[in-house]
Amino acid sequence: MTLRCAANLTMTRFPCREGRSVDDGVPPAYETGSMTSLRRNAINPDDECQLPDTKRHKKTSVAGRLYEASELSETALSHRVQRTVQPSKCSHCDTLSILYTVQCTDCGAQWHKTCFPKTTQTCGQPARPSDRRMSIFGVSLQGHLEMQQRNVPLIIESTIHELQKRGMRVKGIYRTCGVKSKIEEICEAFERCSGDQSVDLEHVHPMNLASVVKLYLRKLPEPLMTYELYNEWIRFGVKCCDEPDEALLDELKRLTRRLPICNYETLKHLMLHLNRVTWFHESNLMGPSNLSTVVTPSLVWQPSTSADHTAAIIDAQHANRTLQCLITNAFTIFGVDRTKDWDEFFSKYALEEPPKVRFCS
Repeated sequence: MTLRCAANLTMTRFPCREGRSVDDGVPPAYETGSMTSLRRNAINPDDECQLPDTKRHKKTSVAGRLYEASELSETALSHRVQRTVQPSKCSHCDTLSILYTVQCTDCGAQWHKTCFPKTTQTCGQPARPSDRRMSIFGVSLQGHLEMQQRNVPLIIESTIHELQKRGMRVKGIYRTCGVKSKIEEICEAFERCSGDQSVDLEHVHPMNLASVVKLYLRKLPEPLMTYELYNEWIRFGVKCCDEPDEALLDELKRLTRRLPICNYETLKHLMLHLNRVTWFHESNLMGPSNLSTVVTPSLVWQPSTSADHTAAIIDAQHANRTLQCLITNAFTIFGVDRTKDWDEFFSKYALEEPPKVRFCS
């Protein structure tokens, strides 16, 4: 079972019901420890739904249970649906569906889970004319950046800018999940905007912004740190220590340089930002170790062909150490003057008061 296996399990097909398998509820391989820590360190806003629920709840909504025939329209009854993790446009409302999507196993149509009971599309019937081509989510990083003519995705730059503007002291930033409906609204806004058109994030809660960052990276067809270098990141994590020497840092620097340029620039932008987050660790409680725990699953995962569950858990620990080293030593690895960046940051984001101690180098 791979690092993404819990999200990609093949579902058993049942007419008029969302497919489920005996492995439903198994959390991703990265999530270890107590149930409380599993929920607290969920990878993205959708992951908590994969955790086994030990509480009894009164089922009152379609979104909270499997479909029942009485809840479905006649046309919905013609479909055989299962859960899917692929970003798509909803066949009913024609907006982005990214966190909770169902797909017909016969005709391939996809819906928000809450939209499916109201569908007017019969199985096998062509969907109404619509531009269903995704422009951001589920699109390769290189293709997306070539289309935007940018070095770093606009969605990453915009959300990180807003986080640095007013979210750096928020307790548990990147660890605590945002609100699903709000996250999907933000993602839809970016999908619909064109070129360098801005999306208004001024009133979006920082937790939702951080969740969008992780979700975008998680939905890339290939991890930001690439399948090709997967084993290299793991091997580095095996020999990495809390205080790596200059030789180890040089090795990590060479590894990052082997990434495609678009991956390198995006990783650089993200790692420098996460290092800045650690400047405020006394307020946000997020040092390099905590940050690496919650962002690693969005940056490094095995190809789906791998099925060794035990190895995946061990690899996750080593990948974690590699990311912790990247975050801690971001300015050294990416060749950025930290003192200059510090001064520019607090000049640009004047609302932030510099912390007393400069945490990471």
